[in-house]
Amino acid sequence: MAIADIKALLGAAIKAERTALGISQEELAYRANLHRTYISDVERGARNPSIASIEKLAGALDISVSSLFAQADDGRQSKQLVDILLVEDNRQDVDLTLRGFEQVKITNPVHVVRDGLEALDFVFATGSYSHRRNVRSPQ
Repeated sequence: MAIADIKALLGAAIKAERTALGISQEELAYRANLHRTYISDVERGARNPSIASIEKLAGALDISVSSLFAQADDGRQSKQLVDILLVEDNRQDVDLTLRGFEQVKITNPVHVVRDGLEALDFVFATGSYSHRRNVRSPQ
């Protein structure tokens, strides 16, 4: 998918959320502490918003960043979240990452594994993860 497509889908998701709340671009701009023309450009897919701006917009719309991206995913306007696989052997780094996700309202399910071999077992449902369903098959 091209960047222009992603910008357009994200803009459409923002506009759909704003419209569902019954607020104007001006009100969203005020809530997000952004300029109204910036909101207009984002909704039209004419601007590449920063992560910080996306976070502000999601907060102003009272949804999580992950929900906003889920809505933009392929234009399906779906609330289904994808799982995140975190490969990290340091528990403190895992805790920091999970707190960071929480702070920016990423609500996706997170699975933590310790190393690359465990990650492969998880992805392909082998070893101690052989009970998993809906997984990728090795190619």
